[in-house]
Amino acid sequence: GTVAEFTSVDEQQSLGKLNIYPNPSQGVFQVNIPNVDAEPVQLEVFDMLGNLIVSERISNAQNGIIDLRSQVNGSYLIRAIKDNEVWTGRLLKLP
Repeated sequence: GTVAEFTSVDEQQSLGKLNIYPNPSQGVFQVNIPNVDAEPVQLEVFDMLGNLIVSERISNAQNGIIDLRSQVNGSYLIRAIKDNEVWTGRLLKLP
């Protein structure tokens, strides 16, 4: 399941934190991957139970948008994947 996938991130090379702003926000987050050119990446957002709630390929690693307005308020984990490289972060959605 998704939880096992998330815990197996150590097989991939973690390259640090995503730049996320505004954070916290009311649901719309801008995601920017440091030190990556404008290349396609996969963005995944998980709730705190490890359920995958957003999975989308964005064409520009410098300008990703995540919209959690339809999700419940609280904390979420986000990761970006490009080839076998991974960046992670945490989102906080406010009312």
